[in-house]
Amino acid sequence: RKVRKSMLQHCTKLTLPMKIFTDALIQLNSTARAFFLVWLKLLLDEYFLKALADVMARFGDKSVKVNELHSSSVGIEHFFREMGQIYETTAYLNQNKVDLPRVMAEIMSDGHFMELMDGETSHVPIKWVSAVFYQLKIIHQKSTLYTVSIVGVQSTGKSTLLNTMFGLNFNVSAGRCTRGAFVQLVSFDELARKKLKCDHMLIIDTEGIMAPKLSQKFSKENDSTLATFVVGLADVAIINMGGEAQTVLSDILQTVTHALIRMDKIDINPSCKFVHH
Repeated sequence: RKVRKSMLQHCTKLTLPMKIFTDALIQLNSTARAFFLVWLKLLLDEYFLKALADVMARFGDKSVKVNELHSSSVGIEHFFREMGQIYETTAYLNQNKVDLPRVMAEIMSDGHFMELMDGETSHVPIKWVSAVFYQLKIIHQKSTLYTVSIVGVQSTGKSTLLNTMFGLNFNVSAGRCTRGAFVQLVSFDELARKKLKCDHMLIIDTEGIMAPKLSQKFSKENDSTLATFVVGLADVAIINMGGEAQTVLSDILQTVTHALIRMDKIDINPSCKFVHH
């Protein structure tokens, strides 16, 4: 509680960038908000590329690990993550900022993704996520929902596969991997609703398992937790396998099977579809 009170002081005195970000999302209409998010992403990417060029010029190619610089760069997800922390803190101390979950739900309805799991700490802000989905339920009353998630080895094109299959905009770029888990809402027209027998589809993109940077023990624990989390949330889980060696394929199957066994113990029976390319 002391930590939350300390955080509340920062929530009441937001930094200028965070104040501009939240005020814009709350005050702008749907179209202007979409332009704001697109331009903010472009400006952040441009700023990162300039900073990267300066670092490369100063230290040379051998001294710089581009992937690590990518992972430490600032993106839109960091602003949304801060929004979630602001809401979590105020909700814990019964000073809810109801506007934030409502705005996030509207942004998701417009086709933007939301961070479900923090890729840095593997933390899921339960109060924030629950509040956003409650607002989504209010917006889309009496709608049926079908959830699809994906699991696979790092750098095998999971985000690209989902973007291609469902026309989404999950972040993809050379040398940059998804961190954590992201969710995006897909709405269907009347014809698709009749064929698919659902009004909306919730797509969950995740970071890759079997990350080479993690120690073997920690990697297995992290992979098992992530696979259980993702498989348990979905009606259908896509197991993405991109031409890996036989030993790698065996490890993937073991991880997914372990997740399914955990789900069976609590009477959750998701379906799994294997995609090998």
